Amino acid sequence: MYNLCAAGSLVGPGARRTDRGCVLGSFELTIGPRQRSMHRVPLPQRTHLEFTDPLRELVRVARMMNAPTVPTHLDLTNCKFLSPLILCGTAALLRAEQEAGLDSVANIHCHQEGLRQYLEITGYPEGYSQSDPTYSGKRLLAEFRTKNYIPLIRFEASRPSDRDREELIQSVERLLIDQCGLDGPLLNAVKYLISEITTNITYHAGQGSGFLLAQYYRSDQHLDLAIADTGMGLRANYLASGKWRPSDDVEALRLALEGRSTKDRPDSRGFGIRTSRRMLVEGLNGQFFYWSGSAMLLNNADKENIFDLKDGTRYPGCYIAMRIPTVTDPSFNYLRFVE
Repeated sequence: MYNLCAAGSLVGPGARRTDRGCVLGSFELTIGPRQRSMHRVPLPQRTHLEFTDPLRELVRVARMMNAPTVPTHLDLTNCKFLSPLILCGTAALLRAEQEAGLDSVANIHCHQEGLRQYLEITGYPEGYSQSDPTYSGKRLLAEFRTKNYIPLIRFEASRPSDRDREELIQSVERLLIDQCGLDGPLLNAVKYLISEITTNITYHAGQGSGFLLAQYYRSDQHLDLAIADTGMGLRANYLASGKWRPSDDVEALRLALEGRSTKDRPDSRGFGIRTSRRMLVEGLNGQFFYWSGSAMLLNNADKENIFDLKDGTRYPGCYIAMRIPTVTDPSFNYLRFVE
């Protein structure tokens, strides 16, 4: 068991009062009779290609957002490059606050023009959703086919059977296939990972929204993929089922790793975590990260570490990050890992 200590100190609200309202970064919010001041949370200037770097930054941002009664202002003004791993996670954190009734916002008008355009094109932080009347799957495929990233996708997380969501996920799969040139066993593995995790979110989240974001790094021959939700979280789902009574988030995570599920089915696989991480880490030599509540799992070919955040920092739903190599051992067979 490892404890992840708090790094750095919390910063207080970044707003300053003026005669006209509240100045936050590069824009102004007027404070009405019932509007509280906002808690400014800056995102890092840049994240690096190391898999764990954007994850450490996501923990820092979540720690700073741990003020459930004060709306957050996510400030990207000084950002220059951000991994999809931190962008997906912060979009879900922001959405969780909005679903809780807070008027939290993100300022994406960063000084770096390339990043600003990327954020606008990908739809950060709201994401593309089929609930938007202007959404078109064909247009989505046409606009992003020649890029090395997909848009931020948002879907309903509380309906297990949803044709619109399935069509949306299939569009994302086709887009990634085109961008990465996937075929054969690797193609089947990526489709399985996306389908397995998004499907399990809709079975277990119980409420809220799901998010998905990915980027292909051609020169480094890997795909970074993040999936998050604003649901009830792993432990709460176990408790709600009545089948398991984990005493804390770490015990709930261990149950999932053992394949203990809340479903009344003999083929249950523990929220899809066990099969997904084995396929990715053991089969593809990739990297896998999972976070729910205070419990985290970091798994790669060299280590499998569980962290317990003791400082009160929590992820409200579930967050999964994967680094998927796009060049694999010819002997890889994804069926060996499907339970």
